[in-house]
Amino acid sequence: MSCVQKKKNKCSGEPTTTTIESLPDNVLCHILSFLPTKEAIPTCLLSKRWKRQWLKLRSFHFDEAYHRDFDRLCNFIHLVLYEINSSFQSLSITSSVQSASGIRVEDLDTILYAAWWKEIQQLDLRMTATSILLPYCFYRCKTIVTLKLYNVTLDCPIRVNFPLLKTLRLTQVVFTNRANMFKFFRGCPNLEDLDSRSLTISSPGGNDMEEEGVAEPLLKLVTAKVSYSSHILFPLLSNAQFLTTRMDSATINYVENPMFQRLTNIDLTFASDRCNVMWNWFVQMLHNSPKLRHLTIHKESSCPNEVGKVDDSYLQIIPECLSSQLVRFTLKYYKGLECEVQVAKYIMQNSKVLQKMTIHTTLVDLKHSMLETFSLYPMGSVTCNLHFDIEQKC
Repeated sequence: MSCVQKKKNKCSGEPTTTTIESLPDNVLCHILSFLPTKEAIPTCLLSKRWKRQWLKLRSFHFDEAYHRDFDRLCNFIHLVLYEINSSFQSLSITSSVQSASGIRVEDLDTILYAAWWKEIQQLDLRMTATSILLPYCFYRCKTIVTLKLYNVTLDCPIRVNFPLLKTLRLTQVVFTNRANMFKFFRGCPNLEDLDSRSLTISSPGGNDMEEEGVAEPLLKLVTAKVSYSSHILFPLLSNAQFLTTRMDSATINYVENPMFQRLTNIDLTFASDRCNVMWNWFVQMLHNSPKLRHLTIHKESSCPNEVGKVDDSYLQIIPECLSSQLVRFTLKYYKGLECEVQVAKYIMQNSKVLQKMTIHTTLVDLKHSMLETFSLYPMGSVTCNLHFDIEQKC
């Protein structure tokens, strides 16, 4: 700004700088939303304008770290929710209490009931130290759209009702049995995005289908990321279009691959040292994914320098996805293992429309052997571009 303009503004009384007081209310609320609620509320002491500004917040973040114990945290949450007269968007609660006896389910029940009454859309519950059994009122929120649960236990009532839920994050969540897990997901008819890590079932139960319930696929599912005990959820994922999963030795034997009729992208991490089991499961997965277009594989753990043996019935027929759909294949963090070469060779020779194949490694010493190994194999696709990605670690 020129000196003349500055002088003109000064004479006319126009401000030359913008202060926080000059910002509109919606901008102030947006700024406050980034603060923990414990820090946002004291701003009411700044001026008359700020006195009730925090009450316009749409997101509330409560952390036990700002309080001495869970009781004080609950009392504070009760007071805040009582003051809010309108609906709000999100509620986040983090507790690091070391003993489950320090958490009263009744308190959590009251908090969640108040949140449901305010038509909450997003809920984030993080019990970082001790898992807690969620109260029954938790399962009856008709307005929730995004749900994140960390280290909680779910024992579902007869009816679970999350009709608007689209995004679900489960980390270290325990279901009391398989029937409860199936009931929970049946109550999420519009779920589109699922991210599950370290899901467990405390009482697997018997083989009684009536008692256990039926695993009904999530019809609206688009994206699924499942790792550690991922086999538990596989029967529900058949409608996914994008799948990221990690398979280890403890779970790969128990995975029953459904038909993935809509699956177009899959990112597989193998943490199993049992090449035969891994290889057979992988080929079966290809047969059950007829529309697969993008495939990424990462062999996480080392294994004996052996080639997996595949059931002849799987090799007699080329998977439909390889003959007509797969256009991109990536082998990540290549280590030079025989089983890695076997997988890559199978994809190279049988993929008829493959456009790009990438071999990625962080081991610079493998550069020349990679070129020698993969340049010798014939390609099933005449248009495929073979690319070697060597990432040097700093």
